Formats: sequence, C-alpha cells, structure tokens
Amino acid sequence: MRMSRRTRYTLGAATLALALLVVVIHYTGFCELQAVTLDGQAVGDFDGRLGLKASKSVVDQPLDSVAHALLTSDEIRKVDIHYSIPSGIEIVTNKFDPVCFVISERTGKLYGLDHRARVIAIPDRWDNWEHPILVNTRVEEMFEPCRDVRVPMVLADLQRLADEHADLYRVVTEIDFSQADYLVITLSGLEGKLWVTAGGLYDQLERLVRFLYNFSPSLDSARIIDLRFENQIVCSVKGR
Repeated sequence: MRMSRRTRYTLGAATLALALLVVVIHYTGFCELQAVTLDGQAVGDFDGRLGLKASKSVVDQPLDSVAHALLTSDEIRKVDIHYSIPSGIEIVTNKFDPVCFVISERTGKLYGLDHRARVIAIPDRWDNWEHPILVNTRVEEMFEPCRDVRVPMVLADLQRLADEHADLYRVVTEIDFSQADYLVITLSGLEGKLWVTAGGLYDQLERLVRFLYNFSPSLDSARIIDLRFENQIVCSVKGR
C-alpha cells in the first residue's frame, strides 16, 4: 500500500525530530545530569554517594550499578529509577502497590500485601481503598511473605475476580482466616456471611453470581451462605 505524500512528510518530520532529540541528549550539555532525588529528597553529592556523573547526560548514567548498590541494603527490596528530562533523575525505593490489606494480630496495625503476599507499608496519600481486608492471619516482618499458604491462593483468585467481576470484587470488604477449613467473607450490603474454601474462592463466588442472576433470591434472612459444596449453595437462615 502506497503512502500519501502527507503521510511521508509526517513520518519524515517525526524521524528528523527524533534524530535531533538524540543529538541534543548525547552531544550537547542540555541534558547533563544536574539533580538527583532519592525517595523525594535531593541528593547533594550524588557523584560520591551513588556513582552518578554530573558531566554526563542523564541517559548515559550507570543506573544498573546504582540500583544494584541500593539493593545490597537489607532495608531496600525494590528500586525504581525515572528520568526527569532534561537534567534530572528520580530514584524511589520500596514503592509497592497493595492488592489488598491485612491487619496484624500482634499490633493491630493495618498493612498492605503485594501480589506476592509480601507485607508492605501503605503508601502515603494512598486513595484506593476498594480492596478486601484480611483478618486473623499472621503478619510477618516487613517485606516478608505471609506464612499462611492460603493467602497467595486467595490473592490470585481476588485478582481474577477484580478483572472479571469488578462490581463483586469491590463489595468484598473482609476475609476472615480464623477457621482452619474455610474462610468467612463479608460483603458490603449483605448481612449474612459467605463460607468458601481458599483454593476455590473465585469459582465459588462466580457460582454465587450465576445463582443470583438466574434466580434473584432474597438473601435478607440468610445468616450463612455456604459455597463450599460443588453444584449447590447451602443457606442457613436466622433463627435456625
């Protein structure tokens, strides 16, 4: 297929602009490194502390070695480095986004869990609270994974639920791990509790969705909705 003259001119202009940008970055002093921040704080002696070179362009810095050096610290588990064009570099450590929250039985504090079930601090100014809170499961040291083998399974199913049934995911407010052979789920707006198994949480909740869609039952009097049995849903009503 032949390109129109206008398309060729546009592509040519874009190619020229990219070439000029490469020349500016690599062969002029316009993009020489002038400022470095580490976790939001300016680093004065970034040459001595981090091995970065003020006389070189921001894109010619030894960022791999900087990240490796920072990761040798026991307190740093993740390093993100970004260019701040034209002349800056931003380094952020230990920035993890929680996929759910967990309450420590020992301290009562609220922490986040990442997708690997590692305990992380909730970032400052975090504004996405539409994630379940896990309770009655042991919280380890910071950046260590939860030892309860059910937690990673639950997180995988929760991620799938968020991708495929976002409306249902958003009303899952709490998952209680206090029972050895089942989990207790609290849904916003539903007085009754759901009983599920850790290994099949997604399939069991999807079965509940189909049940509600097909039959539109009233669950106002349900005290327990037991989803652990294949091909059936068992309800215990109030007063029984």
